[in-house]
Amino acid sequence: MVKHRNYIKEFLDYLKIERNFSDNTIRAYKSDLNNFSIFLKSYDEKLLVHLIDRSAIQFYLSKISKSNISSITLSRKLASIKSLYRYLVEQEIIENNITKGISFPKTPKKIPAYLTEKEMAKLMEIPDIHSKNPVKDLLMLELLYSTGMRISELVSIEKNKIRLEEGIISVMGKGRIERMVILGSPAKNALKKYMGVYINNSKFLFPNERKTSKTGHICVRKTFNDIKKMLILATNNDGLSPHSIRHTTATHLLENGTDLLSVKEIMGHASLKSTQIYTHVQKDYMRKVYNLAHPEGN
Repeated sequence: MVKHRNYIKEFLDYLKIERNFSDNTIRAYKSDLNNFSIFLKSYDEKLLVHLIDRSAIQFYLSKISKSNISSITLSRKLASIKSLYRYLVEQEIIENNITKGISFPKTPKKIPAYLTEKEMAKLMEIPDIHSKNPVKDLLMLELLYSTGMRISELVSIEKNKIRLEEGIISVMGKGRIERMVILGSPAKNALKKYMGVYINNSKFLFPNERKTSKTGHICVRKTFNDIKKMLILATNNDGLSPHSIRHTTATHLLENGTDLLSVKEIMGHASLKSTQIYTHVQKDYMRKVYNLAHPEGN
């Protein structure tokens, strides 16, 4: 069992040190692989990752697929296992990648949940009505909507990465890749107001008030929950999350004529494939343009 755990730990260390993966991504890998490890151990202490065959993985996937998990979660768990075995082959721990040929389950294409422009306008009114820290909460909402940044990027903004007059912020994205985001006028004004009110010695724009904080910045989970509450107040839809604001940014950009490649750059997507989930919007926009501009349009 020691070797089994070590291989997983070595792989996780490789992701952190060599691949520069984010803490959130590594936590997801760790959870998936630990679950796989526990499953193997429950059947036989001698079942080590470098000694099993493909049937053991297929049996595991068959078992967990019966526990009512979604096809998306099942795909993620399989992706974690496949990544581990690619690593084991690269490190010459095993000769063949036994996960080759194991197919991902079909996942339904789901249109991302997003807010209308009217709902976004209502959301921006919520901090003044319901928040204990309206200046801070409004800034968070404006930054998320204006830039399309992820909540993990939002909470970790460093003050020295802000070019206020230019309306530009450098954020640390997925894979610890730094990218520039542009602020619209409302976000820029909200940032000016916040920085005039919240003066402190922290390097972070949103510092954690607890001195015992490991990161020094505000907690992702608390911020997530606070923004989710505001979304529910604005829309009465508990299916929305802070990530829905990111989807909203991309959707509104496309609805207003921005091309897909530009949206990819604005959102910080690694590939165009991630941006293509919004093609339903682009089709609707193209239909609208056609109807308005073409002589035979409706």
